[in-house]
Amino acid sequence: MPRTPKILCVYYSFSGQTTKLVRAFAEGFVHGGGEAVIVRLHPVEKIHFPFQSIFSAFWMMFRTLFRIRDKVSERAGDAEGFDAVLIGGPTWSFNPSGPVLSWLDEEGREVLANKRVVPLISCRGYWGLHHWELKRAIKSLGGTSLSPLVFTHPVAEPWRSVGVFLSLVGKRPERMPFFGKRYPRYGHSSDQVEDARRLGSELAHLLAKEGDEGPKSGWRGLVA
Repeated sequence: MPRTPKILCVYYSFSGQTTKLVRAFAEGFVHGGGEAVIVRLHPVEKIHFPFQSIFSAFWMMFRTLFRIRDKVSERAGDAEGFDAVLIGGPTWSFNPSGPVLSWLDEEGREVLANKRVVPLISCRGYWGLHHWELKRAIKSLGGTSLSPLVFTHPVAEPWRSVGVFLSLVGKRPERMPFFGKRYPRYGHSSDQVEDARRLGSELAHLLAKEGDEGPKSGWRGLVA
């Protein structure tokens, strides 16, 4: 009889887009016969969405370009008994977000040591450095990084970059007569949310079948 796999989902969401993806993934994991525990990270000093000014947006971009941390108030606690850990968050200035980096510093080794870790990345488009940094951190903390789940905003460039920035500073580009035809909405599509749900279910089935041995060096075929 297949065992019941368990996954711990630790994530930060600035505008709510990562929340949609992580919740769908966890729902799929449960539908696939597993158990999921979700921990959302909140910065001690609140980061407002949308940004309160264009200056504050550029200041955050500058800070995260140099991977400055944003201390968080949550702890995931004991990860004993979990088969895998998911780390989710947006890409900020090509890097993992400040809250995710802070959590990795404070609790990463305790939670990730000897665990299979799934990176989930929500981004505008440039996610390679974000994934490299996460993979390096996971390895240094004693975990095994599986293939990432990457979800980019589904609008063509250059409209995507401009539209995301306008949305982050409180504008509504989708309502602008010229721009709205090329940028219909901010954030991830319903199809991407369903992909996250499907991938969660597939991982649960995979872990249930493979038991304690599980996937060691990769997650072949399960890349969004």
